[in-house]
Amino acid sequence: MKKRLPSCQQCFFVAIALLGFISCQKKPDHWNIPDEFQSWCRYREGTYWIYRNEKTQQIDCTYVTAFTVFSFAHSQDPIDYYLDWERSDIKGAFLSQIFTDSQGKDVAGMTIYGKSDYGSLYFSTGLVANPEYEKAPRPGQESHGVVAIYPTEEANGNTFTNVYHCRTEDLTTVGDSVIVDGHLVENIGLVIYKKRIDKLDTTWTLVRWHVIQ
Repeated sequence: MKKRLPSCQQCFFVAIALLGFISCQKKPDHWNIPDEFQSWCRYREGTYWIYRNEKTQQIDCTYVTAFTVFSFAHSQDPIDYYLDWERSDIKGAFLSQIFTDSQGKDVAGMTIYGKSDYGSLYFSTGLVANPEYEKAPRPGQESHGVVAIYPTEEANGNTFTNVYHCRTEDLTTVGDSVIVDGHLVENIGLVIYKKRIDKLDTTWTLVRWHVIQ
């Protein structure tokens, strides 16, 4: 007749088996927003930019009202990987939000949203390393990317270096052309913002800033 193991020994062997099973499971990946890209996209509360409207000479203080960081599982059971995203909510005359999300290992994309539904600017880790402009494959679809990099650029007496000229081309629901140009500088943000809808255009240029990253 076989002897039964005491219950404490049974628990011990079950625990060992479970630990072995768990250790064999693949640990989910965690897609972070790369540290080096955060200097382009991360703007915390306390950040502000003061812009001048080149037509009306209006001065606008554009500032971050809230900064949110979030990480979530791509799927629940089993978890394939975790994604990170960050969001800066903005109050000002022409911007509303900067949203950044991880899109793979060491890959992230940033979208700068304007007040209207058209012409959001897109930037990414890929465009930093390989600046290019992607034309839409079909009429009516959005084109976006980097059209040029300027070694230096001036605005309101300030000289900026390594300026990425981003552009988005789109159409409104009534078929009007929308072109948005944003000149981006690392650790600063937008230094020039120009929006053209059909024949109307608005240009804002950076006067003064205070960035918290």
